[in-house]
Amino acid sequence: MADWKNLDELTAYKELEKVSPVDLKTVMAGESGADRVKNCSIPMAEGLSYNYAAKAVDNRITEQLEKLAAEAQLAEKFDLAIFCCGAQQPRPLPFAGQAQQGVSYA
Repeated sequence: MADWKNLDELTAYKELEKVSPVDLKTVMAGESGADRVKNCSIPMAEGLSYNYAAKAVDNRITEQLEKLAAEAQLAEKFDLAIFCCGAQQPRPLPFAGQAQQGVSYA
């Protein structure tokens, strides 16, 4: 059975608050920046990929977010996850199922 708690009651959230922020100016500089762009990409549906190199996250933060998701039992509680990435102009993306009910531009 799922256990419902407020975010601020979760141990993983309290630990996430302690993680120091990423200094993008430093991590994106020089050769390390090129490596970051190469390594900070995740596959998505229909051959697309999402690159988060310019986002203020690193392995410490993503690992803590994984712990938070596990402790909050997100997979057990929800059938759907929403992935959002910003664009100033909405545009159609070529992926299967985009015309189905429940898929919309934000």
